[in-house]
Amino acid sequence: MTYQIWYMKPDWFREGVSYAKPDPSNLDATHVHLKDVEIVDQSHPLEHIFTMMQGEVWSPNGEARPLIAAKGLGHTSMSVGDVVVDPEGRVQLVASAGFEDLGLRPEAAIERSDNRNRPIAGDVTCGKPTTFAVRSGGQFTRSPIAMARTTREQRRALKAKWLRLVDDFAEAFKRGGRPTPPPTYRQFRASVQPTLGCDGAVAVHWCGLWLCIERDGYAHS
Repeated sequence: MTYQIWYMKPDWFREGVSYAKPDPSNLDATHVHLKDVEIVDQSHPLEHIFTMMQGEVWSPNGEARPLIAAKGLGHTSMSVGDVVVDPEGRVQLVASAGFEDLGLRPEAAIERSDNRNRPIAGDVTCGKPTTFAVRSGGQFTRSPIAMARTTREQRRALKAKWLRLVDDFAEAFKRGGRPTPPPTYRQFRASVQPTLGCDGAVAVHWCGLWLCIERDGYAHS
């Protein structure tokens, strides 16, 4: 069966690795159709595609460079934020753990609405990741967590520290590395811990160390 591979455009890369979601009805605005792949074994097709689209697998000696350059792209290995469109037209977004179903592309929705034996676009349930784990280490929990209370200044400092994680990931990925994807901002925010006897300061694990963020937003280790 045929699957479409869509890679993030360079000007969307930062948003994509920050877990921004593209519009399935306007995928061309944020992504480029890189190529199609044929997958025979349908037991774990998305897992297989993610593995086969890593640079060391499909371009160990730079074989993909001409195609990447011709498409105006800046990365070879499939990453968080890239997209696979499955044979039924469902847009599957690479997430930090697995794929997230963003729903049908418009042309696929129209085709389904004309087929009484298949569900129409309005029946699609989005936002359900598959069970395929892209990464095994360094992940923040997805379980509901009561967030620590913070001031506006603390939240601004936390957002700045999270964006630093995103920028470091994007830079390392562009250099050809295989960094662990950063958490979503909500996951990072949920990892914040309150302190005792520190006048409202909070603590967060960041870049291998614990940061203390005072009520006025001042961060220190």
